[in-house]
Amino acid sequence: MKYESALAQFRSLNQKYPDRVLYTSIAENGKDVSTFTTRQAYDRAEQIAHALINDYSLKSGDRVLLVYPPGLEFVEAFIGCLMAGIIPVPVPPPIPLRPDLGLPGYVSTVTDCQAKAQLTCQSYSVSRTFGRILGILKPSAKWPDLPWIVTDKIQVVSGKRSVPELDPEKNQIAFLQYTSGSTRAPRGVCISFGNLRAQTYLLKTDNLMKWDGGVGVFWMPHYHDFALIGGIISAMCGNYEVVLFSASSFLKRPGLWGEILTRYRATHTGAPDFGYHLLIKKTTPEERAKWDLSSMTVMMNAAEPIRQRTVDALLQELKPARLNPDAFCPSYGLAEHTIAVSVHGKKRFTFKRDTLEKLGQKAHWTRLPAGDPNEVTLFGCGKPCEGVLVRIVDPETLKELPEGHVGEIWVDSENKAKGYFGRPDESAARFEAKLEGHTNTWLRTRDLGVICEGEIVITGRLDDLLTIRGRNIYPQDAEGWVADADPRVRPGRVLAFGIQEQNQVFIVVELKEEKPSEEVMSEVASNARIVLLQEMGLPEAVFIFVPQGTIPKTTSGKLQRNRCRADWLAGKLSHFKVDQGLRPLE
Repeated sequence: MKYESALAQFRSLNQKYPDRVLYTSIAENGKDVSTFTTRQAYDRAEQIAHALINDYSLKSGDRVLLVYPPGLEFVEAFIGCLMAGIIPVPVPPPIPLRPDLGLPGYVSTVTDCQAKAQLTCQSYSVSRTFGRILGILKPSAKWPDLPWIVTDKIQVVSGKRSVPELDPEKNQIAFLQYTSGSTRAPRGVCISFGNLRAQTYLLKTDNLMKWDGGVGVFWMPHYHDFALIGGIISAMCGNYEVVLFSASSFLKRPGLWGEILTRYRATHTGAPDFGYHLLIKKTTPEERAKWDLSSMTVMMNAAEPIRQRTVDALLQELKPARLNPDAFCPSYGLAEHTIAVSVHGKKRFTFKRDTLEKLGQKAHWTRLPAGDPNEVTLFGCGKPCEGVLVRIVDPETLKELPEGHVGEIWVDSENKAKGYFGRPDESAARFEAKLEGHTNTWLRTRDLGVICEGEIVITGRLDDLLTIRGRNIYPQDAEGWVADADPRVRPGRVLAFGIQEQNQVFIVVELKEEKPSEEVMSEVASNARIVLLQEMGLPEAVFIFVPQGTIPKTTSGKLQRNRCRADWLAGKLSHFKVDQGLRPLE
């Protein structure tokens, strides 16, 4: 199928709808608003492209880091790089109060992508934050020695701008999307212009997006694929208007999300499960009654396991806000596939838990609610999108499995990325897998799942799977039950990992109390063990109680289980107490 490139779509949009508001950015206070019409966004991006080529001597194919706080400055710089044929690498800006915490990942990204420059904006470069970063890190010679380009200081160029009217080749790299590093060190996924072309049309043909009156609202970080591809890039391709606000604004006051959805008559939004949990947990019925979500057509839930308790609470508590339950949209995707694999999940499936623990075996499910502790209810994430091929494969034998069997999810389509930047061997193993009876190559997602009545159901991650006493235990199951077992546990701050050699599951827990007593920690561990035994048949676990902020997470909020396990084994995990329960460590 012949598709226009993202840049061609943006040019066309600028010609047809120059005066329509395309991007809106809401400040940290939730009130101050900045906007770009299509013409403003196009002109400003073109000015930046001109300067990068002519004033800073950057060349097509050069990589540049985009180091921006949330805002429209990032949007214009990102599109400007695409226009110039320069490859943008969006990264999280170093943490304001503790820039040293974000430094290792930042430096590894600079080294990995071989960046030529760092782009930023005035509000970041002249801030005390930036000065503090340079003051702390320059003497140690750890800060990358690259030129800084402050893009919103670039002057307007009158007359003809020397910017090539690119019509990029399908396989030309558009940008590098660094993975979150939830299971391993971050890798730069090579997203091509062909991938973007296929992705933006996929979203249109699958009826996810609509330009006429469509408004998407996103608080996920701008450097994360959820907001970058699903929001910013989709908008420049004419899928809808986008309203952006920061993750920190949402975390400080989750109710702001509902207010913005109401204010802009939003039709689309999306977030991981924890975002919907906070939306209900941290707002009152009185607040929610003031929202009007009747315009919502897609409320996507993706990027982490979808919990039944969260969904049930969300749909119940948002009834007064007139949310149509059909708008709720469980979906599945990953950066290596330019996000979307399947959307519009509509069904729930109740499984016998032990049948999910046997990879390569048939799972047993019903459409009835869970009735005993050996049952677990999971959400379908919809049927594969148009043009997307999906197979379930035994990760050990690499043989295709029949429908209804649990295995690794393999995917192929025009959305499949070109590999990891500078890592040919890893790219070949991950993106060019061979499957008996097929001539094409496949992306190994490392996600575990099963096809039920045509829908993809995610059961876990191959890299996170805990194999204890011959059982395959999904860590997110244990984490969810522990979080629900006692109100003193911090939401989203439970992490499970296994040590197969010790036949043991370890649960790392942060509590709401900054310095909990021995008695409190023992009570929490006891309550959690009862729930784990009742709900999962897990007779024993070692509980490690740690100070707040200790559990490692990626920039997008995913738990880093492998890193936490490594810190524990190396004796580097700071903790208050290790509660072994009735069973000593082996």
